[in-house]
Parts: sequence; structure tokens; C-alpha cells
Amino acid sequence: MTTIDPCGENAALHAAFAPVHLFKLDPDCLGQGYFAGLAAPTYGPKPCLVKLVSGVEVLAVARADGFSLQAAAEKIRFGWCAFACGGVNAAIALGDQVELQCALTSRSLVSWSSDELHRLAGPGVRRGLSVAGLRAFVKALSGCLVIEQIEPFTANFAPKHSAEELIRVMWEYFLRRPCPPSEITSIAAALPADWRMEWLVQYLESSEEFLARGGYPLSGVFDADFPFGVDIL
Repeated sequence: MTTIDPCGENAALHAAFAPVHLFKLDPDCLGQGYFAGLAAPTYGPKPCLVKLVSGVEVLAVARADGFSLQAAAEKIRFGWCAFACGGVNAAIALGDQVELQCALTSRSLVSWSSDELHRLAGPGVRRGLSVAGLRAFVKALSGCLVIEQIEPFTANFAPKHSAEELIRVMWEYFLRRPCPPSEITSIAAALPADWRMEWLVQYLESSEEFLARGGYPLSGVFDADFPFGVDIL
């Protein structure tokens, strides 16, 4: 049992993250030198936090705040519960028991001996993903790469707001700057009577400004500036 210090690190972790209830590991990633999978709480707006432990050493910590097609297909958190972290080579080198644990409770989610992990990872593990490659992968994982990834959140947000408010929020989400009031008025006047959110998305996706700054990814569901709320989780 983890003791919660109300003035210490445990309190901060519990304020930001939820305990792992459902856990799935992707075994194919081990040969690339990293751990990845799904970690989801029972419910609620906070993501889970997973840590890689060898003996008493914490080798890596990963937020389960990324998007997974598998999770979406299985209707788990609308897909937003994926994690990835490095450390396979380090765990093998330390030659001890290796575990992925819930960072809040220290409950073991999966464990191996270093020899077993080496066997599962395979002989090519040391030529796996580079540190830069892993960082890029994790960054892409936690961002919104296509608008379909956040449709449940925009669909929940849209009926509660006026067209003008939706234009303002979507403009800031896509273009990362405030929308001038005159532009809001102009776009709202151009909307057909039976307009749908997809029309506004297509308008912004195809804008020169959005394309000039590189397009996707956009902020993910657990980013601080995600504007659509996570109360449906």
C-alpha cells in the first residue's frame, strides 16, 4: 500500500493521475528497445502513469495519454490511454527483476527476469529505436494527428455552444491564435443553415495559415490547452 503524503510527491501524483485499472502490453515493441501499450483507469478525466522498475531503481516513467487505434476499436477511453517509454536495454543490462508498475500504487502490471526480457526482445534490440526516434514517437502519440481522434470530444462540446463560440474555439485550436471578431462574424454569416462541424474543420484544415505552419499534430486530449473538455471520460 502506498502512503499518501498530502504535502509531498504522492499527493501531486494523485492530483494529476489515476491508478491503472486496465493494462495491455504490446509485445512487438520490445524488439525496438521500448515498452508500449494501454493503461486506463476505471473512469475519469485523469490519465494513468506507468513506471519501469528494475530492483529498486526507477528506469523510466510514462504518461498513458496517447491515442491508440486498438483502444478506440475496443471502446476504451475513446482511444486515449496509450503509453510508450524506453528502457529495454537498460533493464536487460541491470540483470535484475524488471517490472512495469502503476506509478501511483506500485502495483505490478507485468514483470520479467532480465534473461526473459532479453529473450522476448530478441538479438536486434540494441539496434532499436534511437532516443530521438523514441521522443518523436511519444510526441506524436500524445498529439491529435487526425481530427477523427477527438470527434467524441468535439461532438460533446458542440451542442452546448453557439456557432460563434465554436468558430472562436476551433480557430484557436487549429491556428493557435485568437480569431478576430470580424472573422467570426464573416464565417458565421457564410455558414449554411444546416451546417455541421465537419464544414468548419475542412475550412480550417485547408487554410493557408494552417498548412504553412505544418498542419497536424494538434493538441491532444490531455494537453493543458485542449479546449473541448474531457468530462466524457
